[in-house]
Amino acid sequence: MLILAFDTTSEFGGAGIYRDAECLASLANEGPANIYSVSLFQMVDRLFEQTRDSARKLSLRDIDLFAVANGPGSFTGIRVGLAAAQAWAAAFERP
Repeated sequence: MLILAFDTTSEFGGAGIYRDAECLASLANEGPANIYSVSLFQMVDRLFEQTRDSARKLSLRDIDLFAVANGPGSFTGIRVGLAAAQAWAAAFERP
């Protein structure tokens, strides 16, 4: 099972792609917490650039589960994270 997990609750957030318990790639947030509406998507793009599965790059379509931190933390950061997870899950019919 491929999992895209991310935390947008504070400036110390980040994102990672996991296959079951194995971390395939992870990144820490490099900018201020108030711009997750941009930096989350940049982090996810960079994660997919770092991962290869059977000689091909993984994509959002390959993700089986979207996991997101839901606080405590920045209200706006939490909203950005939850909205992204909900949108991707709906678009790709995933939990």
